[in-house]
Amino acid sequence: MAVARRELAVVERDIRSLITYIKDGKAAGSAAVSINNELSTLEAQRSALTTALAAPPLPALHPRMAELFREKATTLAAALEHDEQRDAARMVLRGFLERIVIPPGDGLLQVVGRVGEMLTAAGARNDSAAAVGYDGCGGRI
Repeated sequence: MAVARRELAVVERDIRSLITYIKDGKAAGSAAVSINNELSTLEAQRSALTTALAAPPLPALHPRMAELFREKATTLAAALEHDEQRDAARMVLRGFLERIVIPPGDGLLQVVGRVGEMLTAAGARNDSAAAVGYDGCGGRI
């Protein structure tokens, strides 16, 4: 974001310089065409940078998040293969999910996960069991 803000400041300064150059009457003939092209390019850059800065920032994920997800998915897949472990598999699945929303009609199914709890579990370095555990009816990741 800081880089984009600096780039935007430079682009806006360059646009102001070109406008001043044009206002002072220094742009004539072929120079005017070149300046007009440069001004169009700078305005497109300004628009792109402004749009990028207006977009919400992407969330930063914990470095262990992918590993935690892989552990839970592996545990779930293994448990689903055995009849005697299906209850355990359901508990692991509950650890992944907060809720599933089934909209009326032909809307898309929405699966809402427990990202906050997964991030907390990802921070637990010595307790890998906590990363795939289950506590009570709400589940714990």
